[in-house]
Amino acid sequence: MHNKTIFRQEWELYLKRELDFTVTTAAVQLPLQQQPAVSEQDRQLSIHERLARIQKPQYKSVLIVGFKGEYKFGSEGRPAALFMHTITAAAIGLVKTNGLLFDFSALHYEHGDNLSVVIRFPKERLGDDFPVGVVYSPACAPGIKGLFEFANLHDNFFLYDSLDTGINEILNTLPDSV
Repeated sequence: MHNKTIFRQEWELYLKRELDFTVTTAAVQLPLQQQPAVSEQDRQLSIHERLARIQKPQYKSVLIVGFKGEYKFGSEGRPAALFMHTITAAAIGLVKTNGLLFDFSALHYEHGDNLSVVIRFPKERLGDDFPVGVVYSPACAPGIKGLFEFANLHDNFFLYDSLDTGINEILNTLPDSV
């Protein structure tokens, strides 16, 4: 487990829809590699070339895409799933990240298999090794757990009952060199 301070940068947007969303990043700084000694050859480089060689801090991060509101039952939830898919695609396209965590802790969800398309999308876009997790609340636990069982998501996706646990677990699955 990393003892570094986790920082978060938040963007919150509200639309006149049944669902609201937030996109947040949580990251930890990776240890810096030992810088090699400056050689005589390095001293001949221009300032721009020298600056390009300086190691910048690296971070490993988890993108948190949260949705709150009501996901309608069954096929009536399809428009919500399409909205969620679109927001997730935009977030992945805008934010460099090493993992993704869906925060459904404020989502009222009972049933609707289109949500599995949303959950699967990051791995389809970024590869099977890209860690993806889902945070659920006690209120939506039966629906989310049922979806995981029905759509066979257990083998490739993580399920958490706490956002902090999800962030830490995903960060800990990532290698220390990104």
